[in-house]
Amino acid sequence: MRIAILCASLCLPALFCVNLNAQNGPLNDAIEIIKKVDVAGVGHDRAVEAMATLNAANADDIPQMLQGMEGANRLSLNWIRGAIQSALDRGALPRQKVEAYWRDLSGSHMGRLMAYELLTEANSDFASKHVASMLEDPSLPLRQLAVQDFINRSASVEDPGGAVALLAQALPHARDNNQIAEIAKMLAANGIEIDLQRQMGVVPRWHVVGPFNNTGEVGFDEVFGPETEPGEIDLSVSYADSKTGAPVAWQLVNTLDPAGLVNLNELLGEEKGVVAYAYAEFDAIDAQQVDIRIGCINGNKVWLNGEEVLNNEIHHVGMMMDQFQARVNLKKGVNQILFKVCQNEQSQPWANRWAFQLRVCEADGKAVAPAKKMVSQ
Repeated sequence: MRIAILCASLCLPALFCVNLNAQNGPLNDAIEIIKKVDVAGVGHDRAVEAMATLNAANADDIPQMLQGMEGANRLSLNWIRGAIQSALDRGALPRQKVEAYWRDLSGSHMGRLMAYELLTEANSDFASKHVASMLEDPSLPLRQLAVQDFINRSASVEDPGGAVALLAQALPHARDNNQIAEIAKMLAANGIEIDLQRQMGVVPRWHVVGPFNNTGEVGFDEVFGPETEPGEIDLSVSYADSKTGAPVAWQLVNTLDPAGLVNLNELLGEEKGVVAYAYAEFDAIDAQQVDIRIGCINGNKVWLNGEEVLNNEIHHVGMMMDQFQARVNLKKGVNQILFKVCQNEQSQPWANRWAFQLRVCEADGKAVAPAKKMVSQ
C-alpha cells in the first residue's frame, strides 16, 4: 500500500472521542508484554503467549492497539501491526474512533501514522482532504508525508511561481534533511538559493589539530593535550605529535559542504592509527536545551563546555547525519564544542574515511540558529 499525506489538528465531536480509560485490561497487559521483546530474543516466549490475546481482539479494539504503539521498538511495532491487520480480517474498521485517535495530537506518533494509513486505505479521498494542517503535525513521520506531498505537487505544477510557492510553504516545516536538500535543489533550479548549512543547523567553522597517536587504538582513551581541559581551549597553544614528536598547531577550516562535512584526510593527510581534535564555538542567543547531533564514521567523543556529552568507540560502520545525538544545555553566549575523531588502522579501501559533521537543533530536528551567522569562507 502506498500512502500519501495527512493530518488535521481539530478534534472530532466528543461523541466520537476514544475513551482510552475504558480499555480492555487483558489486552493492555498483553501489549505491554509485547513491547518488552527485543531483537536479541529477550521476552520472546512471553510475547508469543501475549500475541494470542492480541490476535483474539476485534476491530473495536484497534484504537487501543494504536495507543499501545507508544514507546514500542521496531520489533514490537511489527507484532502490534500484525494484530491490527488480523482484527480487520474479522471486522470493519471503526473509522470514527480511529479518526478521533488520529486527530489527537498527543497520541503515539507511530500509532497515529498507522491510523492515517488505515483511514487512507479505507477512503482514498481521506488524504487530499486533510493536507492543509499536516505540515505542523508534531508527529515527524506524518509531517514528512505532508512535506513530500508538497514536493510532489510542486514538481507537477507548470507555473514556476506556483511551484516555488509550494516549496517555500513546505521548507520551514521540513525536518528530514534529505527533504530539505531536495527542496533546496528544486528552488535552486528556479533561481532561488537556500543556505543549507543554516537551514540544517550545521556548524561549518572549526579549528583542527593533529595528528596524535592511535596505534592499536590506544588513542580513544588517551588524554592528549586538547583534552586535558576541554572547556578551556587555547587556540594559540601547539602540541607535540605523539607519533613523531613534531609540533602540531590548530588550523582553521571552514567547510563548504552543505551538510557541514569536515574531511580530515584533506586537511591532515590520509593517516592511519591517528587522532584529531576539532574545536568550534556556538554563540547561543539564550540559555536553552538543544540536541547536538553528529555524523562520524570513526570513533568519537564530544565535549560541550568541558562536559563529555557523546562517546562512541565505533569504527567504519557507516556514516549519516544525526547518527549519534545528545540532549544538552547551552548557556547564553559562547559555548565551546570539542570533537575528538579517532581513525584506526584498518587497511581496506572503504576504511580510509576520516571525517565528521555536527549540527545543533531542537528535539524535532529544527535548526537552532546562533546569535551570529557562522559563515563558511
